[in-house]
Parts: sequence; structure tokens; C-alpha cells
Amino acid sequence: MENTKINYIPGSMSFAEGFFGARGDVGFNMVADWGKAKAIITDLLTQGKNIDNVQMGLDGDWDCNSMTIWEAGVFDEYNCWHSSQWAEPIMIVNYKDKPSETYSVWYRQEKQKQIKP
Repeated sequence: MENTKINYIPGSMSFAEGFFGARGDVGFNMVADWGKAKAIITDLLTQGKNIDNVQMGLDGDWDCNSMTIWEAGVFDEYNCWHSSQWAEPIMIVNYKDKPSETYSVWYRQEKQKQIKP
């Protein structure tokens, strides 16, 4: 799969650190893509992967904005914060028999330009 990371541990930082930290505002919104996440999980299950559970959330704001979206054969639609200008939406697949894999699960949404009066 594209850009997977093995045994990745997501980070957390304050709201201000996100905007003013090393990454800062990337210039667009990264919107969590529930459909892409579900499609990846379905594909992995079809391949016979031995998944324990799957978590989805914002890397950089993981402590406050992440949740389990698949466990024991049941999907639970992602309902945390959906977009960020600095925290990337990711999904972590935890396996029963091998290291976890992390996937980027977002699409780009341009920011709306503010119209000055």
C-alpha cells in the first residue's frame, strides 16, 4: 500500500504548537477520508490479514482526536474532528500477528479565501 509506516506512534501537541510549530499551516485543509479508510480495511480483510483493531485520528492531535473505527468485525464510522491545516488524518491497523501499519487517509480541500469588504 502507499506510504505505509510500520509501528508508527502518532504524536500530540497543543493547538498553538500545531499552527506555529515545525509543520505549521500547510496552506490547505487535510480532510479525514472515512471512505478511503473503510476501503483499505476491507481490502486488507479480503487479503486475509489478521487485524486486531483499527484506529483513526489526527496525527499531532491524537490524544483528543482519535478513535477505534474497526474491531471484531464491526465498523464504527469516524466521528472525531474531520479536518486540519496541520494535523494529518491517519489510520493505524493493529495486527494480531505482526507490527502495525499506518496509512494516510485524507483528501485535500482548498481553504476558502476571505473576501474583504
